[in-house]
Amino acid sequence: DALFWRFGDQKAVRRGDWKLVTLPAEGTRLYNLSSDIGEAKDLSAANDATVREMTGLLEDWEKGLRPPAWKRAPARQTRPAARQQRNAAPRRRQTNTPAPRVN
Repeated sequence: DALFWRFGDQKAVRRGDWKLVTLPAEGTRLYNLSSDIGEAKDLSAANDATVREMTGLLEDWEKGLRPPAWKRAPARQTRPAARQQRNAAPRRRQTNTPAPRVN
């Protein structure tokens, strides 16, 4: 059995210890989760047969799906005034608590 998921143009399949991830900007990556749970080392170049097999599984699964309903939004552009305000010194937090009494 395999587990599939998709978010916009990003998609992945996991089968056993293998996980294939496809990212639009980065391409296809293959990980062996039994030895690399943090997905730090891409093994796609050394495991071409596994990449082809899992890509086929992913493509077959996608045939039964609708195209993604949304695309990832572009990064927001900030206005110069908002950027300056964020970079300013932090303001003191105002509270409704009275100052402590000194006797």
